[in-house]
Amino acid sequence: MCLAQVKHVHGDAPGTSPHMNPQPESARGPRDSQAGPPKVIELHDLEVRGNRVRCGYTLTGNLERYLRKGPLEMNYDVPVGEIDDSISYVPFVASVLPLAFLAGADISVRTIDAEYLRSVMLVQDQLKAWRPGVPFRTKIMAGEGKANSFAVGGRGGLLFSGGLDSTASYLLHKDSISTLIMVGGTEDMPLTDLEYWRRVRSLTSSFAAKNGASLHSVESNWLKVLKMPELMRDLSAPLVGPDHQEEIGNWEGLFRITLLGLCSPVTAAEHLQSMLIASTLPLDVTRALGRHGVIEEILRWGDLTITRDTKDFTRQQKIGEVIAPYLDGNQEQIPLRVCHPIRYEKNKRLRRKGMLNCSDCEKCYRTILGLVLDGVNPPRCGFERGSFDSKKVRQQIVDRKLLFTNATLALWTEIKQHVNDRPVQAVESNVWDCNDFFDWLATYDLSQNLLTSGASGEGKTPP
Repeated sequence: MCLAQVKHVHGDAPGTSPHMNPQPESARGPRDSQAGPPKVIELHDLEVRGNRVRCGYTLTGNLERYLRKGPLEMNYDVPVGEIDDSISYVPFVASVLPLAFLAGADISVRTIDAEYLRSVMLVQDQLKAWRPGVPFRTKIMAGEGKANSFAVGGRGGLLFSGGLDSTASYLLHKDSISTLIMVGGTEDMPLTDLEYWRRVRSLTSSFAAKNGASLHSVESNWLKVLKMPELMRDLSAPLVGPDHQEEIGNWEGLFRITLLGLCSPVTAAEHLQSMLIASTLPLDVTRALGRHGVIEEILRWGDLTITRDTKDFTRQQKIGEVIAPYLDGNQEQIPLRVCHPIRYEKNKRLRRKGMLNCSDCEKCYRTILGLVLDGVNPPRCGFERGSFDSKKVRQQIVDRKLLFTNATLALWTEIKQHVNDRPVQAVESNVWDCNDFFDWLATYDLSQNLLTSGASGEGKTPP
């Protein structure tokens, strides 16, 4: 199966990447025959105006079922007019990569960073080895593959959501991280609520500045253009691990590849040499869930390297070894954002107070309980006491109104395993009256609450 094709319209002109050949082994075989017209996403008409970049596209092969009319748009908070087009096209290629991979479509683009093209083909090879049921036969047909160099002085960046994972990564490496990059327009950070988006950016920017970093943001209409329900219904089934039919499996890996690509102009404008992306689960747990490896670390553009951070840390380790010591050492607060905006949007009282979390959903429950387990007072991390009741959480679990996928079961099981390891001061202070809950949790069989089908990776709570 042919995975990569580069057409150098000017031959081996200066600036063309010396790494374009040899191609990955799978790129040199014959392409599978396909019924019907070829599936091609042609990116064109790149337009840069100040901080905003737009890109049109033309579709063939019935791909209109999965993409609405464009253009794709990216809005940055740094000037990107001087960024080379081969870097500016990366976010748009990254935006359509999940569709291309799943549908077996090709991508045509005038110019692209040579290292990005080479590494994306390697990512595809690895994904194909893990999930042979997915086509993963995409060619990226580029008029030019261009080498870029922009890194200066070892500057580091971090893809930052404001959640516990990325916050722990930042605090672990804040001496070497100069730039946090936050992406708006994703499923967990939609731009439909601009008030919420501005509030998140404001709190995060202040937190970053106090710790010596700057925050930059990316706004994308990627998920507005992509018809996600149709894509997931028609094409995503082969991504699911064979023993975890309720999980979406490697979709998270494709999503991370897209998110990182959206940040590429910022990394060039900020002259970053390295980029971190935080792990959600430790590597041994992700492998047990049928999600393989660390594909983000294959990805490259220019002279930037990417590392998945904290891949050996559990969530409770991030709290006990990173979050708690940071708070013990100063009087600052950490503006954690773990709640899904849909739940937050329903709570007008919290909105008026400027809170970022509802404190009354599965993600908030397990984060609050994890903090309390290590003696951290939740209000110092953006949670409000009035919306949380450990007795209510217990009853939801007993009544099986709170259900878990394999991924969330692993997170709740970790809390249970550390109940008897609580610091003495955490037990004595009985923060938010959680001692009785923890004593009960130590004897409860959480596997009774395991979902058997229909989940997407998050615990389910009543609306």
